[in-house]
Amino acid sequence: MKGCIIMYYIAYGSNLNLEQMAYRCPTAKVVSSTVIDGYKLLFRGYPGHAVATIEKKNGGTVPALVWGIKPADERALDHYEGWPKFYRKETMEVCMNEEVVEAMV
Repeated sequence: MKGCIIMYYIAYGSNLNLEQMAYRCPTAKVVSSTVIDGYKLLFRGYPGHAVATIEKKNGGTVPALVWGIKPADERALDHYEGWPKFYRKETMEVCMNEEVVEAMV
């Protein structure tokens, strides 16, 4: 199972950048594009140092990618995102290739 995807990860903001993700998470693979329904994209912080986050909003949508990641990719994302200090991990359902799946966000 060396080449298998371990989990799905919903990316928005800078983690939509394919080159950056290839550098940070070399074994991650894009599985699908999607939207996160019922949320809006926000930037919190101060100019030049804001971070992207999502917040519930009726009727809102956030463009996203679903990545297939392995444990090393998750550790790299944790480091990049400043988890657990700056971000928390949650699981949500997302539509991917006409199927609803659970993914980390």
